[in-house]
Amino acid sequence: MVYPNGREVHLDYPTGGLGDRLSRVSRLTSDAMNTQVFADYMYLGINTFGRIDHPLVTNGLRRHVDTSGDPPQWDRFGRVKDERWKEQNTSTSYDRYEYKYDRTSNRTNRDVTATGAPLGRDEDYSYDGLDRLSKLKRGDLVGNSITDAASNYILDWKLEALGNWKTLIEDPDGGGVGSSTTQTRTHNKANEVLTITGSTPDWIDPQQGARRRDREAPPLSQWPVAPVVVPGKATHQGPIDSQSTIG
Repeated sequence: MVYPNGREVHLDYPTGGLGDRLSRVSRLTSDAMNTQVFADYMYLGINTFGRIDHPLVTNGLRRHVDTSGDPPQWDRFGRVKDERWKEQNTSTSYDRYEYKYDRTSNRTNRDVTATGAPLGRDEDYSYDGLDRLSKLKRGDLVGNSITDAASNYILDWKLEALGNWKTLIEDPDGGGVGSSTTQTRTHNKANEVLTITGSTPDWIDPQQGARRRDREAPPLSQWPVAPVVVPGKATHQGPIDSQSTIG
């Protein structure tokens, strides 16, 4: 592969063994002589990436996965338990998240365990009877959970049968002395948001056109930020709205 600026990336394949028979890429390099190795791959099973090394990064960067037997980084259902990026030859972790799940594969918590990770960044998730995310608490996990009083941030949804938000409660300091904000919403028969009340500053009520396109909506700066939880994948954060799929 040649980029517009002339930089080349070569896909290197093994010349023998299982990798050769399965035509699996073993590394990404700068040229056919493998002068520089950008990424080096080891696999689990037929085509699942396990360990990934980036030797050109200072001190080496490795996605740490045991590649023999049953790796403890996944559970027996293929769900990520421990996502870790570390120095290649030391125990120093640059980025590490450990996850727990319930019996229906909902992620119940996220433990931030990287070397020198800041406190108060763990997350605890709750779900309703339909496996929909209904509450987020951020703080420090104790016994796989975070209490309301010990949290430093809370986001709480009340959902109706069709998944529309009836209320959204945001508490920016969790169990602290600050007050929370409760937002109430109503919807029409097409499940479009009609009114939004209770926010400070007050949100404008969305206005939809005939083709269900928003003609007027609250600005992004007013939207709360919530975790987007995808079973088996790392949690990331982003703004949420009435069309977001969370859980």
